[in-house]
Amino acid sequence: MKKIILSVAFMAFIFSINAQVGIKPTDEKTPNTPKNKAKDIMPQDLATPIQKAYEDGKVAYWGHAYLSYLMANYTSFFVNDNRTTLTMVPDTCLRIYTDNEDAGSGWVFGLGASFDPYSESFDPNFEKGLFNNPKNYFYAYKLDTLMLRTIYINGKGYNPNSPDTLRLYVASYPVYTKVGAGTDFYTVRFGQSSDSSYLAPIIKVTSMGNPKGGAIEPVINNTRIIDYVLTEEDFSDDTLIDGRTSHFYKNTVIPLTYNGVTQNGFEVPYGNVLFTMFKFVPGFDYEMGDTLYHGLTDPLNPGYYDAGYPIYTSNIFRIAVFNSESDYKTFADPFGYNCGYYESKFLHYQLYEDPGEGYISNNTIFYPMYGSGINLLPEIAFFMSVDSALGDTIDVNVVEANDIVSNIYPNPSKDQLFVELKNEGKASIQLFNILGQEVKNISTLDNKTQVNVSDLKAGIYIVRVKQNNKVFTSKITIQ
Repeated sequence: MKKIILSVAFMAFIFSINAQVGIKPTDEKTPNTPKNKAKDIMPQDLATPIQKAYEDGKVAYWGHAYLSYLMANYTSFFVNDNRTTLTMVPDTCLRIYTDNEDAGSGWVFGLGASFDPYSESFDPNFEKGLFNNPKNYFYAYKLDTLMLRTIYINGKGYNPNSPDTLRLYVASYPVYTKVGAGTDFYTVRFGQSSDSSYLAPIIKVTSMGNPKGGAIEPVINNTRIIDYVLTEEDFSDDTLIDGRTSHFYKNTVIPLTYNGVTQNGFEVPYGNVLFTMFKFVPGFDYEMGDTLYHGLTDPLNPGYYDAGYPIYTSNIFRIAVFNSESDYKTFADPFGYNCGYYESKFLHYQLYEDPGEGYISNNTIFYPMYGSGINLLPEIAFFMSVDSALGDTIDVNVVEANDIVSNIYPNPSKDQLFVELKNEGKASIQLFNILGQEVKNISTLDNKTQVNVSDLKAGIYIVRVKQNNKVFTSKITIQ
């Protein structure tokens, strides 16, 4: 079976239309705080090793074609000065104090992005996606690893008995087949805009009686939750520059097999769009009104902190984002469903008022980062394994050795199909049509299994064989 490993480092705003529903954007913008003259220092190399099974393979770095267009035409959006971080806080009552005045709460409760390989924006000519049209072809793909650019500051230090955690929600939505539309997700347009639509995952909210806010997660039942325990190694290195502390970014790498939540990555079925959401769960205790950090401004330049500040009193976790001050939907992608998402204090505390008839209430969905005033794009790298059994749509970088199947024959087949395995042991054999629908499912203990296909319509089918947590996929033709 051929596998393609993709690295998609930043995802843009959302596309396609299943439901013509408007959302009233919030007016909330990222709070302005004084800047530190010493810049955060970004890592230069994205080629961080991913899961062990793929260490020997070449990793292709895939940028987003739509963003490449923006970079070519609006380079000021993507210089380092327009790369910043958003602080993820567990509670809006963790405060920032500047010049002994309350400068407001922290930024966001959650930050994430979706990945849509079917979007035409991945093609320089905007004619096709990374995969062929999902209506005509079957492609299963798998999320192996996620990587974030992060700054993790140890105001309280590390407590091995109660460590901080980075919580990941990962799910997939059958947007193109529209299964679950209106119950698991919406595809929406903002206001009167007609050029882009967005995937809006429907959420469930529990424990709203908790004074620190409710638990919010996707309602779709394929959601997986991975709690990545942060360690001392994840703390950002720092140095003094002109008396000011400069923090070094780290590449935080999370394999989707972490803690055994998934056995072999997160599998995404045909026609589905991948969704991710990160949250920071501190191990330290905190109360309403606790302080994140405080500082004094420079008397000669009030837009910056004075030397020696800010002073961090709590552990802080930040994720790098691209940002633009333009009011235009800078990161909106009009072709598919790639988008950034955030969880605001309004969502966390369910403080929205009824937005009126014709709108989806913002307290029912993870909110897409709509472009007007919220031009932010999380810098998340997606390392994907792609089943290319129906032909390669992009260059093959890794050919995974097949150690499951000896032969599948005859091909083309008419009445009977034979599957020969290399090793003994229980195995499952599945057949799917080009719509991704399972038409056969057989369990076997034999090295050679006969499958009756005489009752199937003529056409192209996918054979998937699973044995000992390994998977082999192949294409066959039935006459």
